[in-house]
Amino acid sequence: MSSDVSSAVVRRRELILIIDLLPSMENVNEAQWTSEWLKNSNPNIETRIFQGIDACWPNETELKDCLGVVTTGSTYSCVEDYPHTESLFKFFKTVILLGIPLLTICYSAQMLVRWLAGKENVTCLPEPHIGSIRIQSLTHGDTNHCFSLLNNMVDEPLISSIAQSDGFILPDEHKKFSVQVGSLMKETCFVHQASAIKWKYQGFQLLGLPVWGIQFHPNWPADGAEAVFRIVKSHNSDIVVQRQGIFDDIGRHRVACRFLSACCTNLPSSSGIV
Repeated sequence: MSSDVSSAVVRRRELILIIDLLPSMENVNEAQWTSEWLKNSNPNIETRIFQGIDACWPNETELKDCLGVVTTGSTYSCVEDYPHTESLFKFFKTVILLGIPLLTICYSAQMLVRWLAGKENVTCLPEPHIGSIRIQSLTHGDTNHCFSLLNNMVDEPLISSIAQSDGFILPDEHKKFSVQVGSLMKETCFVHQASAIKWKYQGFQLLGLPVWGIQFHPNWPADGAEAVFRIVKSHNSDIVVQRQGIFDDIGRHRVACRFLSACCTNLPSSSGIV
């Protein structure tokens, strides 16, 4: 293997792109927290942050050089339209077209569902809630659902952070649709993977594709979550911070490791990169 090919493989194996969709907030930097979350789980990982909210998106060359993509949460509402909305949908389409592993978190997961399933599949929650949340992993008897290392990624128990006023509603798993991956049209559907008492739709994967969405925030450190909670309560003193358990750092690490492992599994051969 030539040094040029070798360096290309290493670069592809180590770089995660983070798309920041959160407007500037004091003491809150979700993109940086996401970077630290991934690096703590694999010290070899490099990250690069793009301010998608400010119309800064990676180009196709940058995407082809990366291992995977993570899109953050936001204070924006998934039921409203913003200047960045169509750009975000276009970005999702490009990432899936290129076959790049994609993990969407909170707002960006909601927007992925909205883009693929329609605006009727996102909603304002009747009762917004913040705090720690117990995530239940869903298992499937159908072996066709056991298609990735990230399946059942939230092994019990996982206590994660959440600050949720909107949510996604997954279509029935028998409702198939097609997306373009490379030169092929692939049939897929939403597979419900994680649930919780307050809002049952907490995680999904697109069947047969390296594309995931989670409503909770394993990318937040404990002190970061508390900073978010304080800000939310300062804007709405009636909201109660609900605690369903003690913050689970091991669970956070596990989700990051499984995402990174799934990215590595998705790597093409070196000849495919060249």
